[in-house]
Amino acid sequence: MTDQAKLLTLLQISDTTFPTGAFGFSGGFERLIGDGWVSTPQDLQRILLDDVLPRWFEFDRFYVRHSHRSFGQLDALRELDEECDAQMYMPALRDASLTTGRGILTSHAKRGTTGAGDILSELRAGGLLGHAAIVQGMVGSALDLDEQVTEVGALHGVVMSHVSAAVRLGTLGALEALPLLAAAASAAAEHMAQPLPDSPRSFAPFLEIAANRKAQNGAQLFAN
Repeated sequence: MTDQAKLLTLLQISDTTFPTGAFGFSGGFERLIGDGWVSTPQDLQRILLDDVLPRWFEFDRFYVRHSHRSFGQLDALRELDEECDAQMYMPALRDASLTTGRGILTSHAKRGTTGAGDILSELRAGGLLGHAAIVQGMVGSALDLDEQVTEVGALHGVVMSHVSAAVRLGTLGALEALPLLAAAASAAAEHMAQPLPDSPRSFAPFLEIAANRKAQNGAQLFAN
């Protein structure tokens, strides 16, 4: 695959219109906005830079990278998947990760991505759980995208899902989101230059508690 083809592939699978199911989850933003913790673009930027990005780089990135390296090794992938699952102790975030991972695999199987159909069959048979970060790494490897390009695509999806959730919830407009995305891109580039952690660690209690709280009036736009 040429560099141009790889870039076009990355743009396709990272686009918010690519059906992964991630649009159904707000990552806790629905409760944060409902409780008044996020009411301005500045509030959203602070949470993106101080909570969302650090959590992704300290946790998800580890599994994206290692599943990319383990593509084709079912036992290694299963072990990574189970380890990822064991560390996601907040039900809402765990369910979102599993739903998104299954959505990614289903879409790539329809797309014809190499190995996606076999992996989806393994997942349905109970051989894999299918957490999003694990699936993203596998898909990147299957598409012949290198580790860093795969990481960029996965991270882009996380940032866009949170920002689009805030737009859909009326916290900011699409134009107001642009400087937030620019700030997130700059911060992400700095994080990306840092080495991969030796082991995954996840500590974002502000987001985790928010993601597990239900709307007080029972009305919710997002699954969590």
